[in-house]
Amino acid sequence: MRMSPARRALVVLSVVLTCLLGALVPVQAAARTGKIVGTITAEDTGRPVKSCALVDRKTKNGWQQGTYVFTDKKGHYSLSGLAPGTYRLYFCGSWDKAKDPTRTLAAEYYKNQTFFDAADVVVVRAGKTTRRSASLAPGGTISGHISGATAAQARRMWVVAQQKNPVTGRWENIDDGTRVSSTGDYTIYGLAAGTTKISVSGGGAFLDGYYGDTQDVDQATPVTVTKGGSTPVGDTTLVRAGEIRGVVTGPD
Repeated sequence: MRMSPARRALVVLSVVLTCLLGALVPVQAAARTGKIVGTITAEDTGRPVKSCALVDRKTKNGWQQGTYVFTDKKGHYSLSGLAPGTYRLYFCGSWDKAKDPTRTLAAEYYKNQTFFDAADVVVVRAGKTTRRSASLAPGGTISGHISGATAAQARRMWVVAQQKNPVTGRWENIDDGTRVSSTGDYTIYGLAAGTTKISVSGGGAFLDGYYGDTQDVDQATPVTVTKGGSTPVGDTTLVRAGEIRGVVTGPD
C-alpha cells in the first residue's frame, strides 16, 4: 500500500523527534551531574601510573561507596555521571607488586592522606568538571618472620600493617593483609611512610598478636617505614591457643 504524503510527513517528523530526544537525553543527564578528572603520577619520577580512582559520596545516612575507574596509559582518569554533592577521593597504589615489588606506590586519599577520615572533601557541581590529581609516593616495605609455627600453621596466618589514625586516635589497618609463607616469613609492600605496627592473625592455632610479642597494640614494637625503604624486623612469637575438652552427656 502506498503511503500518503501526509502520513509520510508524520513518519519523518516522528523519526526526527526521536533522534533529537535521543541526543538530548545524554546532554540533559550531563547537565544534572558533574565529574572529577585528573592525572595520577609517581612522586619520584613524575611518570604516569597504572592505578585507579574511586569515590565515596556523603549522604544523609553517612558515606556511601561509589564508582571507580582505571587510569589510561597517560595516567588520566575520569569519574563522570556523579550526582552533585560532597565526595572523598581515593587513589589506588601500584598493583605491579608481583612483577616489580621494589616499585610499589602507596595508595592515598586526596590530599596526601592515608586515612579516609583525614581526607579532603571534593565538591561536585552539576554540569561542572572538578580537577584533582595525585602524585603517589614510593611505598615502603616491612619483612619479618613468625616463629614457633609448623608449615601448615604458618600458612593460615596473616600480617597487617597498622598506623595511628590522626582523627580517631586509633591504630587502624593501612593495607589488605599479607599471607605468611610456610616458612613463617612475610613481606608487606606498598606502605605509606610513618610509624607502623604489625598485627598478626594467629590462624586458629595461636592467639592474635603484634610484633613485639604482645596482644596489646599500645605495647607493640613500633616500626619506622620510609618512602621506598625496606625495613627488616625480628621474629614474632605468638601465644599458642589453648583448648577445652570434655564430654557432653544427656540427663540422668
